[in-house]
Amino acid sequence: MTDSKLPTEFLDAEISSEEELNGQHEVFIKFEMLKIFMNSMPTSVLVLNNNRQVVCANKIFLESLQVRDVREIIGARPGDLFRCDHEAKSLYGCGTTKFCTVCGTGQALMEIQKDKSSIKECSITRDDAEALDFQIWTNPIKLNDETFTIYSILDKSDEKRRAALERIFFHDILNTAGGIKGFIELLEGANPEEMEEFIHISYELSERLIEEIESQRELIRAENNDLVIRPKPFSTYDMIKEIRTLYLSHYVAKNKIIKLNEDTLDAVMVSDKPIIRRVLGNLLKNALEAINDSETVTINCFSEAGNITYSVHSPSYITPVNQLQIFKRSFSTKGSGRGLGTYSIKLLTEKYLQGKASFQSSIEEGTTFFVSFPKEIK
Repeated sequence: MTDSKLPTEFLDAEISSEEELNGQHEVFIKFEMLKIFMNSMPTSVLVLNNNRQVVCANKIFLESLQVRDVREIIGARPGDLFRCDHEAKSLYGCGTTKFCTVCGTGQALMEIQKDKSSIKECSITRDDAEALDFQIWTNPIKLNDETFTIYSILDKSDEKRRAALERIFFHDILNTAGGIKGFIELLEGANPEEMEEFIHISYELSERLIEEIESQRELIRAENNDLVIRPKPFSTYDMIKEIRTLYLSHYVAKNKIIKLNEDTLDAVMVSDKPIIRRVLGNLLKNALEAINDSETVTINCFSEAGNITYSVHSPSYITPVNQLQIFKRSFSTKGSGRGLGTYSIKLLTEKYLQGKASFQSSIEEGTTFFVSFPKEIK
Protein backbone atom coordinates (compact mmCIF):
# COMPACT_ATOMS: atom_id res chain seq x y z
CA MET A 1 0.00 0.00 0.00
CA THR A 2 1.36 3.41 -0.91
CA ASP A 3 1.43 6.43 1.40
CA SER A 4 -1.58 8.58 0.59
CA LYS A 5 -3.43 11.41 2.27
CA LEU A 6 -6.72 9.74 1.33
CA PRO A 7 -7.48 6.21 2.58
CA THR A 8 -6.71 3.46 0.07
CA GLU A 9 -6.30 -0.30 0.03
CA PHE A 10 -3.85 -0.31 -2.89
CA LEU A 11 -2.79 2.62 -5.11
CA ASP A 12 -2.93 6.32 -4.24
CA ALA A 13 -6.40 7.82 -4.08
CA GLU A 14 -5.44 11.44 -4.89
CA ILE A 15 -6.76 13.00 -8.09
CA SER A 16 -5.49 15.87 -10.20
CA SER A 17 -7.24 19.22 -10.29
CA GLU A 18 -9.25 20.23 -13.33
CA GLU A 19 -6.58 22.83 -14.12
CA GLU A 20 -3.82 20.20 -14.03
CA LEU A 21 -5.80 17.82 -16.22
CA ASN A 22 -6.55 20.48 -18.82
CA GLY A 23 -2.88 21.51 -18.89
CA GLN A 24 -1.74 17.90 -19.38
CA HIS A 25 -4.34 17.39 -22.10
CA GLU A 26 -3.11 20.46 -23.97
CA VAL A 27 0.45 19.12 -23.87
CA PHE A 28 -0.59 15.94 -25.67
CA ILE A 29 -2.83 17.76 -28.13
CA LYS A 30 0.26 19.71 -29.22
CA PHE A 31 2.34 16.51 -29.45
CA GLU A 32 1.37 15.91 -33.09
CA MET A 33 3.50 12.81 -33.74
CA LEU A 34 2.11 10.96 -30.72
CA LYS A 35 -1.45 11.87 -31.73
CA ILE A 36 -0.89 10.51 -35.25
CA PHE A 37 0.70 7.35 -33.82
CA MET A 38 -2.16 6.71 -31.37
CA ASN A 39 -4.84 7.17 -34.02
CA SER A 40 -3.05 4.80 -36.38
CA MET A 41 -3.13 1.98 -33.80
CA PRO A 42 -5.69 -0.82 -34.41
CA THR A 43 -6.39 -1.04 -30.67
CA SER A 44 -7.73 1.38 -28.08
CA VAL A 45 -5.06 3.62 -26.52
CA LEU A 46 -5.25 5.94 -23.49
CA VAL A 47 -2.71 8.25 -21.93
CA LEU A 48 -2.90 8.36 -18.12
CA ASN A 49 -1.23 10.84 -15.80
CA ASN A 50 0.56 9.93 -12.59
CA ASN A 51 -2.81 9.75 -10.78
CA ARG A 52 -4.01 7.17 -13.34
CA GLN A 53 -6.44 9.65 -14.93
CA VAL A 54 -7.11 9.99 -18.64
CA VAL A 55 -5.55 13.01 -20.35
CA CYS A 56 -5.71 11.72 -23.93
CA ALA A 57 -7.34 8.88 -25.94
CA ASN A 58 -7.32 7.68 -29.53
CA LYS A 59 -10.27 7.60 -31.92
CA ILE A 60 -10.88 3.86 -31.61
CA PHE A 61 -11.33 4.08 -27.86
CA LEU A 62 -13.65 7.06 -28.12
CA GLU A 63 -15.73 5.25 -30.75
CA SER A 64 -15.97 2.17 -28.51
CA LEU A 65 -17.56 4.36 -25.83
CA GLN A 66 -19.59 6.33 -28.38
CA VAL A 67 -17.91 9.49 -27.14
CA ARG A 68 -17.38 12.33 -29.61
CA ASP A 69 -14.96 14.54 -27.66
CA VAL A 70 -12.10 13.28 -25.49
CA ARG A 71 -12.84 16.09 -23.04
CA GLU A 72 -15.89 14.08 -21.92
CA ILE A 73 -13.62 11.49 -20.32
CA ILE A 74 -10.68 13.66 -19.19
CA GLY A 75 -9.93 12.85 -15.54
CA ALA A 76 -11.62 9.43 -15.56
CA ARG A 77 -9.73 6.28 -14.59
CA PRO A 78 -9.92 2.97 -16.50
CA GLY A 79 -12.35 1.44 -14.00
CA ASP A 80 -14.71 4.40 -14.45
CA LEU A 81 -14.76 3.97 -18.21
CA PHE A 82 -15.19 0.17 -18.10
CA ARG A 83 -17.92 0.51 -15.44
CA CYS A 84 -16.11 -1.85 -13.10
CA ASP A 85 -18.49 -3.19 -10.45
CA HIS A 86 -15.90 -2.76 -7.67
CA GLU A 87 -15.04 0.78 -8.76
CA ALA A 88 -18.71 1.74 -8.69
CA LYS A 89 -18.96 0.68 -5.04
CA SER A 90 -15.70 2.28 -3.87
CA LEU A 91 -15.33 5.70 -2.30
CA TYR A 92 -12.15 6.75 -4.10
CA GLY A 93 -12.42 4.81 -7.36
CA CYS A 94 -10.32 2.66 -9.62
CA GLY A 95 -7.09 1.35 -8.10
CA THR A 96 -7.95 2.01 -4.45
CA THR A 97 -9.81 -1.18 -3.44
CA LYS A 98 -8.54 -4.55 -2.26
CA PHE A 99 -9.97 -6.05 -5.45
CA CYS A 100 -7.55 -3.90 -7.48
CA THR A 101 -4.65 -5.92 -6.06
CA VAL A 102 -5.65 -8.88 -8.26
CA CYS A 103 -6.71 -6.77 -11.25
CA GLY A 104 -4.40 -6.72 -14.28
CA THR A 105 -4.82 -2.96 -14.65
CA GLY A 106 -4.02 -2.34 -10.99
CA GLN A 107 -0.93 -4.54 -11.16
CA ALA A 108 0.27 -2.91 -14.38
CA LEU A 109 -0.11 0.60 -12.98
CA MET A 110 1.81 -0.45 -9.88
CA GLU A 111 4.64 -1.51 -12.20
CA ILE A 112 4.54 1.91 -13.87
CA GLN A 113 5.41 3.46 -10.50
CA LYS A 114 8.66 1.47 -10.74
CA ASP A 115 9.17 2.80 -14.28
CA LYS A 116 8.49 -0.66 -15.76
CA SER A 117 6.51 -1.65 -18.84
CA SER A 118 4.15 -4.63 -18.57
CA ILE A 119 1.64 -6.84 -20.36
CA LYS A 120 -1.30 -8.08 -18.27
CA GLU A 121 -4.62 -9.88 -18.57
CA CYS A 122 -7.47 -7.82 -17.11
CA SER A 123 -10.87 -9.32 -16.24
CA ILE A 124 -13.66 -6.97 -15.19
CA THR A 125 -17.24 -7.57 -14.17
CA ARG A 126 -19.28 -4.47 -15.00
CA ASP A 127 -21.96 -2.94 -12.81
CA ASP A 128 -24.59 -4.63 -15.04
CA ALA A 129 -22.94 -8.08 -14.48
CA GLU A 130 -21.46 -8.19 -18.01
CA ALA A 131 -17.93 -9.65 -18.14
CA LEU A 132 -15.05 -7.97 -19.96
CA ASP A 133 -11.65 -9.49 -20.71
CA PHE A 134 -8.73 -7.41 -21.96
CA GLN A 135 -5.08 -7.76 -22.69
CA ILE A 136 -3.38 -4.51 -21.75
CA TRP A 137 0.05 -3.04 -22.45
CA THR A 138 1.39 -0.25 -20.24
CA ASN A 139 4.49 1.79 -21.01
CA PRO A 140 5.86 4.83 -19.15
CA ILE A 141 6.62 7.98 -21.11
CA LYS A 142 8.38 11.11 -19.85
CA LEU A 143 7.15 14.48 -21.06
CA ASN A 144 7.85 17.93 -19.57
CA ASP A 145 9.43 16.28 -16.50
CA GLU A 146 6.23 14.31 -15.82
CA THR A 147 5.65 10.59 -16.13
CA PHE A 148 2.62 9.42 -18.09
CA THR A 149 1.39 5.95 -19.02
CA ILE A 150 0.57 4.75 -22.54
CA TYR A 151 -2.26 2.29 -21.82
CA SER A 152 -3.17 0.05 -24.80
CA ILE A 153 -6.18 -2.25 -24.74
CA LEU A 154 -7.08 -5.33 -26.79
CA ASP A 155 -10.63 -6.48 -26.12
CA LYS A 156 -10.62 -10.30 -25.88
CA SER A 157 -14.05 -10.66 -24.29
CA ASP A 158 -15.66 -12.60 -27.17
CA GLU A 159 -12.61 -14.81 -27.61
CA LYS A 160 -12.42 -15.59 -23.87
CA ARG A 161 -16.15 -16.24 -23.67
CA ARG A 162 -16.16 -18.68 -26.57
CA ALA A 163 -13.06 -20.47 -25.32
CA ALA A 164 -14.43 -20.81 -21.79
CA LEU A 165 -17.86 -22.00 -22.88
CA GLU A 166 -16.45 -24.52 -25.36
CA ARG A 167 -13.83 -25.83 -22.92
CA ILE A 168 -16.32 -26.34 -20.11
CA PHE A 169 -18.99 -27.76 -22.39
CA PHE A 170 -16.75 -30.42 -23.91
CA HIS A 171 -15.13 -31.26 -20.56
CA ASP A 172 -18.44 -31.85 -18.75
CA ILE A 173 -20.22 -33.48 -21.68
CA LEU A 174 -17.37 -35.92 -22.37
CA ASN A 175 -17.15 -36.86 -18.69
CA THR A 176 -20.85 -37.66 -18.49
CA ALA A 177 -20.98 -39.39 -21.89
CA GLY A 178 -17.94 -41.46 -20.89
CA GLY A 179 -19.76 -42.56 -17.73
CA ILE A 180 -22.79 -43.66 -19.75
CA LYS A 181 -20.57 -45.60 -22.16
CA GLY A 182 -18.80 -47.32 -19.25
CA PHE A 183 -22.01 -48.53 -17.62
CA ILE A 184 -23.46 -49.70 -20.95
CA GLU A 185 -20.31 -51.78 -21.49
CA LEU A 186 -20.77 -53.34 -18.05
CA LEU A 187 -24.26 -54.52 -19.05
CA GLU A 188 -22.78 -57.18 -21.33
CA GLY A 189 -21.55 -59.39 -18.50
CA ALA A 190 -23.93 -58.27 -15.76
CA ASN A 191 -26.32 -60.49 -13.85
CA PRO A 192 -30.03 -59.44 -13.61
CA GLU A 193 -29.55 -57.59 -10.32
CA GLU A 194 -26.47 -55.71 -11.57
CA MET A 195 -28.17 -55.01 -14.89
CA GLU A 196 -31.05 -53.24 -13.15
CA GLU A 197 -28.61 -51.09 -11.14
CA PHE A 198 -26.48 -50.25 -14.22
CA ILE A 199 -29.57 -49.29 -16.24
CA HIS A 200 -30.75 -47.04 -13.40
CA ILE A 201 -27.34 -45.31 -13.18
CA SER A 202 -27.15 -44.94 -16.97
CA TYR A 203 -30.59 -43.33 -16.93
CA GLU A 204 -29.48 -40.86 -14.25
CA LEU A 205 -26.35 -40.04 -16.24
CA SER A 206 -28.48 -39.47 -19.36
CA GLU A 207 -30.65 -37.06 -17.39
CA ARG A 208 -27.49 -35.27 -16.24
CA LEU A 209 -26.23 -35.06 -19.82
CA ILE A 210 -29.46 -33.36 -20.92
CA GLU A 211 -29.25 -31.03 -17.90
CA GLU A 212 -25.68 -30.00 -18.78
CA ILE A 213 -26.65 -29.31 -22.42
CA GLU A 214 -29.62 -27.20 -21.28
CA SER A 215 -27.42 -25.33 -18.80
CA GLN A 216 -24.90 -24.55 -21.52
CA ARG A 217 -27.61 -23.33 -23.89
CA GLU A 218 -29.09 -21.13 -21.15
CA LEU A 219 -25.73 -19.52 -20.35
CA ILE A 220 -25.04 -18.78 -24.02
CA ARG A 221 -28.46 -17.15 -24.32
CA ALA A 222 -27.80 -15.09 -21.19
CA GLU A 223 -24.46 -13.83 -22.51
CA ASN A 224 -26.04 -12.99 -25.86
CA ASN A 225 -28.90 -11.09 -24.18
CA ASP A 226 -31.36 -13.60 -25.64
CA LEU A 227 -32.59 -15.14 -22.39
CA VAL A 228 -36.35 -14.67 -21.89
CA ILE A 229 -37.71 -14.48 -18.33
CA ARG A 230 -41.06 -16.19 -17.70
CA PRO A 231 -42.33 -15.35 -14.18
CA LYS A 232 -44.80 -17.74 -12.54
CA PRO A 233 -45.84 -18.32 -8.90
CA PHE A 234 -44.17 -21.18 -7.01
CA SER A 235 -43.44 -22.34 -3.46
CA THR A 236 -39.96 -21.49 -2.20
CA TYR A 237 -39.92 -24.50 0.12
CA ASP A 238 -41.08 -26.96 -2.55
CA MET A 239 -38.39 -25.73 -4.94
CA ILE A 240 -35.61 -26.17 -2.38
CA LYS A 241 -36.86 -29.70 -1.64
CA GLU A 242 -36.77 -30.49 -5.38
CA ILE A 243 -33.17 -29.29 -5.66
CA ARG A 244 -32.10 -31.28 -2.60
CA THR A 245 -33.76 -34.44 -3.93
CA LEU A 246 -32.11 -33.97 -7.34
CA TYR A 247 -28.61 -33.63 -5.89
CA LEU A 248 -28.94 -36.42 -3.31
CA SER A 249 -28.34 -38.87 -6.17
CA HIS A 250 -25.65 -36.72 -7.85
CA TYR A 251 -22.09 -38.07 -7.81
CA VAL A 252 -20.81 -34.88 -6.11
CA ALA A 253 -23.04 -35.67 -3.09
CA LYS A 254 -21.68 -39.18 -2.50
CA ASN A 255 -20.91 -39.68 1.21
CA LYS A 256 -21.97 -36.08 1.91
CA ILE A 257 -25.00 -34.58 3.65
CA ILE A 258 -27.47 -32.06 2.19
CA LYS A 259 -29.59 -30.45 4.90
CA LEU A 260 -32.52 -28.04 4.82
CA ASN A 261 -32.49 -25.40 7.54
CA GLU A 262 -35.32 -26.07 10.00
CA ASP A 263 -36.57 -22.48 9.62
CA THR A 264 -36.63 -22.56 5.81
CA LEU A 265 -39.27 -20.13 4.55
CA ASP A 266 -42.31 -21.49 2.74
CA ALA A 267 -43.69 -18.59 0.71
CA VAL A 268 -45.17 -17.97 -2.72
CA MET A 269 -42.71 -16.25 -5.04
CA VAL A 270 -43.38 -14.94 -8.56
CA SER A 271 -40.27 -15.29 -10.70
CA ASP A 272 -38.62 -17.60 -13.25
CA LYS A 273 -38.44 -20.83 -11.27
CA PRO A 274 -36.27 -22.84 -13.73
CA ILE A 275 -33.58 -20.15 -13.75
CA ILE A 276 -33.61 -19.71 -9.95
CA ARG A 277 -33.43 -23.50 -9.66
CA ARG A 278 -30.41 -23.44 -12.00
CA VAL A 279 -28.72 -20.77 -9.86
CA LEU A 280 -29.32 -22.67 -6.61
CA GLY A 281 -28.31 -25.95 -8.23
CA ASN A 282 -24.98 -24.42 -9.26
CA LEU A 283 -24.42 -23.07 -5.75
CA LEU A 284 -25.25 -26.43 -4.21
CA LYS A 285 -23.00 -28.33 -6.61
CA ASN A 286 -20.10 -25.93 -5.96
CA ALA A 287 -20.56 -26.32 -2.20
CA LEU A 288 -20.64 -30.13 -2.41
CA GLU A 289 -17.48 -30.17 -4.51
CA ALA A 290 -15.72 -28.04 -1.89
CA ILE A 291 -16.36 -30.28 1.14
CA ASN A 292 -15.05 -33.64 2.37
CA ASP A 293 -16.91 -36.90 3.00
CA SER A 294 -19.38 -36.78 5.95
CA GLU A 295 -19.50 -32.98 5.88
CA THR A 296 -22.77 -31.05 5.47
CA VAL A 297 -24.11 -28.43 3.08
CA THR A 298 -27.09 -26.49 4.43
CA ILE A 299 -29.70 -24.77 2.25
CA ASN A 300 -31.92 -22.04 3.64
CA CYS A 301 -34.54 -19.54 2.50
CA PHE A 302 -35.67 -16.48 4.43
CA SER A 303 -37.35 -13.11 4.01
CA GLU A 304 -35.10 -10.04 4.18
CA ALA A 305 -36.00 -6.41 3.52
CA GLY A 306 -38.99 -7.43 1.43
CA ASN A 307 -36.93 -9.82 -0.72
CA ILE A 308 -36.60 -13.59 -0.76
CA THR A 309 -33.04 -14.69 0.03
CA TYR A 310 -31.64 -18.18 -0.52
CA SER A 311 -28.39 -19.29 1.09
CA VAL A 312 -26.09 -22.27 0.65
CA HIS A 313 -23.58 -22.87 3.46
CA SER A 314 -20.62 -25.25 3.60
CA PRO A 315 -17.78 -25.65 6.13
CA SER A 316 -15.20 -24.97 3.39
CA TYR A 317 -13.11 -21.78 3.35
CA ILE A 318 -12.21 -19.61 0.36
CA THR A 319 -8.75 -18.06 0.62
CA PRO A 320 -8.51 -14.22 0.63
CA VAL A 321 -6.91 -14.12 -2.84
CA ASN A 322 -9.67 -16.30 -4.28
CA GLN A 323 -12.37 -14.27 -2.52
CA LEU A 324 -11.26 -11.20 -4.44
CA GLN A 325 -11.87 -12.98 -7.75
CA ILE A 326 -15.20 -14.68 -7.07
CA PHE A 327 -17.82 -13.87 -9.75
CA LYS A 328 -15.20 -13.21 -12.46
CA ARG A 329 -15.87 -15.11 -15.69
CA SER A 330 -12.25 -16.15 -16.14
CA PHE A 331 -11.80 -17.41 -12.57
CA SER A 332 -12.67 -20.69 -10.89
CA THR A 333 -11.52 -22.15 -7.58
CA LYS A 334 -11.44 -25.50 -9.41
CA GLY A 335 -8.37 -24.36 -11.32
CA SER A 336 -7.54 -23.58 -14.92
CA GLY A 337 -9.98 -25.02 -17.44
CA ARG A 338 -12.63 -25.94 -14.86
CA GLY A 339 -15.97 -24.28 -14.62
CA LEU A 340 -17.09 -20.71 -15.01
CA GLY A 341 -16.81 -20.33 -11.26
CA THR A 342 -19.72 -18.37 -9.86
CA TYR A 343 -19.88 -16.01 -12.84
CA SER A 344 -23.04 -17.59 -14.28
CA ILE A 345 -24.74 -17.29 -10.89
CA LYS A 346 -24.11 -13.55 -10.77
CA LEU A 347 -25.03 -13.09 -14.44
CA LEU A 348 -28.40 -14.84 -14.15
CA THR A 349 -29.24 -13.38 -10.73
CA GLU A 350 -28.34 -9.75 -11.33
CA LYS A 351 -28.83 -9.22 -15.05
CA TYR A 352 -32.05 -11.19 -15.52
CA LEU A 353 -33.75 -11.80 -12.17
CA GLN A 354 -33.35 -8.31 -10.63
CA GLY A 355 -31.49 -9.91 -7.74
CA LYS A 356 -28.19 -9.72 -5.90
CA ALA A 357 -25.49 -12.38 -5.46
CA SER A 358 -23.00 -12.21 -2.57
CA PHE A 359 -20.99 -14.41 -0.22
CA GLN A 360 -19.05 -14.44 3.02
CA SER A 361 -16.25 -16.79 4.02
CA SER A 362 -14.13 -17.30 7.13
CA ILE A 363 -12.10 -20.13 8.63
CA GLU A 364 -14.36 -20.21 11.69
CA GLU A 365 -17.76 -20.00 9.98
CA GLY A 366 -17.09 -21.59 6.59
CA THR A 367 -18.60 -20.18 3.40
CA THR A 368 -22.14 -19.01 2.67
CA PHE A 369 -23.37 -17.82 -0.72
CA PHE A 370 -26.52 -15.70 -0.87
CA VAL A 371 -28.85 -14.91 -3.77
CA SER A 372 -31.61 -12.42 -3.05
CA PHE A 373 -34.60 -11.80 -5.34
CA PRO A 374 -37.74 -9.63 -5.35
CA LYS A 375 -40.72 -11.58 -4.05
CA GLU A 376 -42.42 -10.70 -7.32
CA ILE A 377 -40.30 -9.90 -10.37
CA LYS A 378 -41.36 -6.89 -12.42
